[in-house]
Amino acid sequence: MTDGPGGASPGCGAGLKAGAATADGQQVTPSRHVPEHATPPRRPPLPTDVLVIAASVAVAALVVAASAAASSAWPGVVLPVLATALGALALRPRTVGIGVAALLAGAVVTLRWDGSALAAVGIGSGVAVSAAVVTLWRLQRRKATRTLAAERARAAELTVVDELTGCYNTHGLHLLGEQVLAMVRRQSGAMHAAVIEVEGVPAVLDALGPRAVDEIVIAVSQALRGATRGTDVVCRSGEVTFVVVGPGSGTGALDLERRLRALLLRTPPLSLREWPCTVLVGVAQLQPWDSGGLSEITHRADEDLGLRRALRGPAVDPRGAHLSADPLP
Repeated sequence: MTDGPGGASPGCGAGLKAGAATADGQQVTPSRHVPEHATPPRRPPLPTDVLVIAASVAVAALVVAASAAASSAWPGVVLPVLATALGALALRPRTVGIGVAALLAGAVVTLRWDGSALAAVGIGSGVAVSAAVVTLWRLQRRKATRTLAAERARAAELTVVDELTGCYNTHGLHLLGEQVLAMVRRQSGAMHAAVIEVEGVPAVLDALGPRAVDEIVIAVSQALRGATRGTDVVCRSGEVTFVVVGPGSGTGALDLERRLRALLLRTPPLSLREWPCTVLVGVAQLQPWDSGGLSEITHRADEDLGLRRALRGPAVDPRGAHLSADPLP
């Protein structure tokens, strides 16, 4: 990693690289022309939901026919068991509901060929056991889902790198920022922080969608690698915001904005009509004689960002009658 405006920040991952090269003198053999649709296209398979419902209805009808032939309701006892197996499958709730209803309806219909109380008790017991098994299975699956979500959240807390940009996340900023603060305190030096906000994102999101916003965020993170020093810690603190902390007095807000925009204009992620490559920066410094820590300096930088955002907007009449056309000085 290099230090200086062209250096790479240790907090950012490597940029995306793409390309392909062919060897000199390589001879490409023309491939044979294969006529399109040389074989008739295959008929798409039936959806799983349709097959499950059709199979449930067919099995119920078959068991009803067997009960009618034997004049007994006992063949219908197998239907609640099949309903249990169907309820345990990871299918759509509507599919499971229709299939289970068909099977249980077949079990009820079989009772007309055997009016004994024993057959009714057998089928009723099967339905009760089926419902209990499916309920317990669903509860166990829900518990496993919650456990998996908790483990994923715990893993997200342990990682220090943002997946989209390769920069540090807020957890990484806290860990490395405290190290930078401890280093400057030992050396009686200053520490700087900058909060960078990407402007014009709502319009891009409405017009082009979240994928275009991701391209902008990635481009800004790459520009930060070229505009910051190697000792700076670059963090993605929000959807469209970044935080930079490092030793020394750092760079002024306007200077950092100009550097970032110049780097973005070299290879803009979108056309300038879609996104004008503009960012807004707020900065703060922590001198050796100042109290406070990492949270204090980042809070100051965020306040400076809010002040500069307010100065860019139109002046508001205190009486609330209208918006003044003259901007604040």
